[in-house]
Amino acid sequence: MKSEKTAICNAFTKAASDYNSVATIQQQVAHDLASFIFNFIAPQTPRSCIDLGCGTGFLSQALLDLYPTLQLTVNDLSPAMIQKATSGLLPSKKIETVLGDLETVQTDRTWDLVGSNFVWQWLENPQQALKNWSDRSSDLALSLPLEGSFREWKELYSHLALPSRLRKLPTLEELHQWGQAMDLAHFEIQEKNYTQTFRSALDFARQLKGTGASLSPSLISPSALRKVQKMNPTPFLVTWKVAFLACHSRSPRL
Repeated sequence: MKSEKTAICNAFTKAASDYNSVATIQQQVAHDLASFIFNFIAPQTPRSCIDLGCGTGFLSQALLDLYPTLQLTVNDLSPAMIQKATSGLLPSKKIETVLGDLETVQTDRTWDLVGSNFVWQWLENPQQALKNWSDRSSDLALSLPLEGSFREWKELYSHLALPSRLRKLPTLEELHQWGQAMDLAHFEIQEKNYTQTFRSALDFARQLKGTGASLSPSLISPSALRKVQKMNPTPFLVTWKVAFLACHSRSPRL
């Protein structure tokens, strides 16, 4: 596993135990993604699905709520996240697991549906991964934050002449380019903004760390945090720009 992927795995493994209590936006987006999937592929009901980068199972649970008979497979880099996801889902449900990096994992399986919530922004070659997994399914749908998220945080750091060190996120134009480069029967993107209010900018930084999103290069230095907290001790609003992407492959339903 490459060094950055190792850092990602370690960060999310460390965050697994507390993830559900802090990842409020991720959970809300997972429910909205499930609704997006339901509306996008209706009236057909998928028989099988793999949840790529399943985390603690937000999307898996939302899909099982919509499709109780769904044959579910979960995938993640982190064994701790897979354990958390499978233990939290319906105990009577048989859940298959695929441990590993979704960009390199080897499998001969195919699924009716591939789903993924807040994962594609971490990938080294997201367009190729989209192509690979769309070839293994009839329908694929995912959510991811877009460039323009956390605008308030970036403006605060710019005012302090400090680097925000936030990871570069895909733009809406890049997502459309992914679709144009693929031979798909249908490709659709929807956008939605979400807002969160924190007691301070420091609390926002703590939440990012709590969800495993704080990786090297260091997101925030201690000295920078002190400056941020001194300048902005009051409630701090953060905006997330989120894209929902779905596509039909040209292969028939499996």
